[in-house]
Amino acid sequence: MRNLFKYIFGVSLLVFLVGCGEDKGSGPDSGSSSSSLIPMSSHVVDPNSAVIIQNFNASLGSGDILSLSGSVSIDFEAQYTEEDIYLDSVTFTVATIDGYMVPGAEIITVPFDFTGEEGVDIGLDLQAKLNLRSFEGCGNFKVFVFGYANGKMNNASVQFTKDKDYYCPEVIPSSSSAEEPQVMMKRFGVQLSTNPMAKIAIDLDSKQLFSISEAPANAETIDLTLRRQGSEAFFTLGSGVQMAEEMSGKYDVVNYPEELTPFSSFFFRESDFTATMEEGMINGIMYIIKTPQFNNETKAGIFAVLVLRREMIGSNQTDVELLVWGKE
Repeated sequence: MRNLFKYIFGVSLLVFLVGCGEDKGSGPDSGSSSSSLIPMSSHVVDPNSAVIIQNFNASLGSGDILSLSGSVSIDFEAQYTEEDIYLDSVTFTVATIDGYMVPGAEIITVPFDFTGEEGVDIGLDLQAKLNLRSFEGCGNFKVFVFGYANGKMNNASVQFTKDKDYYCPEVIPSSSSAEEPQVMMKRFGVQLSTNPMAKIAIDLDSKQLFSISEAPANAETIDLTLRRQGSEAFFTLGSGVQMAEEMSGKYDVVNYPEELTPFSSFFFRESDFTATMEEGMINGIMYIIKTPQFNNETKAGIFAVLVLRREMIGSNQTDVELLVWGKE
């Protein structure tokens, strides 16, 4: 299962960049409310940076491909620039105008060896491109480019527009087709621990928790049991229980859904459901759990389980804090 929250850590550079001195404009039609916070960076722009970025631009080429151009190079006229300094790397990030990362909007570049390089052409050397159909939402966005050299960094950004009429046309439902009723999911918190005095298992349908001593007698109704193996924490799934990873990547420990959330807000593929947890749980990952009581019409028996906190304590205790959404 992929780790949708690898960008959580660090200090907030890009939020500062977008919030200070930038024209906020109008965000994408389906952007900030359904996006994760902008990725963090531990690098701070140095006023005496040895990196210079020139003529950074974005243009729509053939098909749905946005091509980037410009150059990143060593600024040998900058103060404190060393004669033997070289570029370390060049990276890109796509963000909404109001400072949110855009899931799926990844700049694709060709492999490039920066060893001994004093300059790189973004369009010719890196061939940096963005497929506009790789991410949802329309409106105005920004691409940030970051150039790194000897631990110092400089950046630039360019705004582009993803046309709403072409990429996000409004779908007018047929008057003859009835709309699927909206099912609301209610949120509740859960604390599980392998501590012998704590609760280690849960029946999601009844929201009932069980201790280690209570679990054997209630095995038929238990859906999730916390297990520890070395430094990893797992769920053991009860009989008939299935799980899949939530696919949208919208939800994390910083920006999770409201207390009452439409079922349609959660995305998953039926083909991904499994009867075992194949990898250890990770903070910020959300799982979709189906119990034997699952009813496809009423959506009873299906739950979204977000891992808020997973903590290893000593050699034999694991604590897990969960947020769970189930049918209201």
